[in-house]
Formats: sequence, structure tokens, C-alpha cells
Amino acid sequence: MKLTPRQIGSLEEASRGGVLHLEAARNAAADLGCSLMEVERAALSRGIWPLRLHRHEGLLSPDEQLRLLSSRVVVAGCGGIGGNAAVLLARLGIGYMVLIDPDRFQESNMNRQSFSSVRTIGRYKAEVLAEGLSGINPAADFVPVTRRLEESASCFRGADLCLDCLDSISSRKALSEICRKLEIPLIFGAVSGLCAQVAVETVGQKIFQSLYPGGSRHERDRDRPEAVFSFTAGAAAVLQAAVAMKLLTRGISRGESRGMFLDLEVPELEIIMFP
Repeated sequence: MKLTPRQIGSLEEASRGGVLHLEAARNAAADLGCSLMEVERAALSRGIWPLRLHRHEGLLSPDEQLRLLSSRVVVAGCGGIGGNAAVLLARLGIGYMVLIDPDRFQESNMNRQSFSSVRTIGRYKAEVLAEGLSGINPAADFVPVTRRLEESASCFRGADLCLDCLDSISSRKALSEICRKLEIPLIFGAVSGLCAQVAVETVGQKIFQSLYPGGSRHERDRDRPEAVFSFTAGAAAVLQAAVAMKLLTRGISRGESRGMFLDLEVPELEIIMFP
């Protein structure tokens, strides 16, 4: 968005001490005839922080925060890991998120899944999540997709990053193939009991077989859902969000694939390098 000198002056006048309040940003968007996101991008490009993101100052530069606002992320799976990860990414200021999940909330989801409650049982997870995230990051676009992953390949075009928060080996494999074909970096996330695992598959790498070798117990036990606590799913989401922030703000190295295995019972964090 290119502003005239007068518009720049109005934007700077609307900010207080280098911080732009939401109400002032909305008023500026109405005056300038543009979106709230465009106003926040223009502000950050001039070193003015949206107030809801101001606590990132010192950890991120305005330019790095601007990259997050300009990023497009796909979250595949809006359950225990995906819902929590999406909330964290929304609070980071990701500007565009596609939320893919064909499932509806059930009572059994309430022990671990964001926005799962007695009021949302029976509703599509992706749609509920999109509504909730809009209240957290009102400048961003959240696109719910209630089709199966295999029917949603077109939703990945233009994405900078994808989070794998699925619970099916076959769906994970399909997602990995979609991301490899479109050259989208992929962050795997999985949980089992008190253990959480996160791994990064960068463009040009293929680590799916290392994560899920044929004949492993992960492949055999698909009829029985994994026992999991809310904090284990939350831990996997935290690791995914942290890795996503690093990849989106500081760049992605081709061929650098690694993973983390967190055992919350010990607790212990192990770093895993993939060939």
C-alpha cells in the first residue's frame, strides 16, 4: 500500500508514542478506504507497532513482524495440536491462514481442543476456529475449509508454510506429497501419551519415511485413538509455532531438516537430525 504524504501524516498522528491502537487503526482504515491489515502493514513499515503486537518489540524487528503479517500459512487439522497452534500463530500476527478439517466437534474433544465446548459440539472445527481467531487477530484473514485434505489441494497454492496437525498416517503422507509438489516447507506435529514430536521438512527433503517407517506401531494402531493430555497437545503446538516463527522471519534453509522429541514425563528434549 502506497500512502501519500498526507496519509502518512494522518497515520503517524493516529499513533501514540510509536504504538497504534486498534480503534485508531480501524478509523484510519475507514478514512483511507483500505483494510485494517493494509493500515497495520503501512504502520510497521514506518516503525509503528499495532498495540496488540507491541509486546513482540525487542524480540522481533518491525520488518520481521511485517513478514509475519504478510505470511500465508496452512494448518492441516484443527484438533488438539492444530487448534492450539493456530491460536499461537494468530497471536503472533500471521496475516492469512487456511484452516483445513472436515470434522465436527464432539464431546470427546473437550479435554484438549481449542474452542471445543458444550456450545460448539456438532459444529465444524475449522469454522469455529476461524471465528475465534478473528477475535484474536482482527486484521487477518482466516479461511475455513471443511473438505477432506485430499480434496483441498488448491487451498495450498501461494502458501509460505504448512503445519501438519493430522492424526492419520495416510493423510500425513498425502499432505507431505502436496507440500513437496508445491515446494512448501512442512512442520510435522504429533503426540502420544506424554510425548510430543515436531519435525521440519524443508523444500527438497523427504523425511516422511523416517518419521513413519512401514510396519511401525503408528501404522498398525490406527483404529485406537491415542491417549493424550491437553498439555501434551499444547506442547507440540508451542514447538510448531516457535519453529514457524523462525522459518517465516529468518528464512528457510534448503536441505536443513531436523526434529524435536519432547518427553514430558522426564522431562527431556531430544534434537533429531534427518539425513
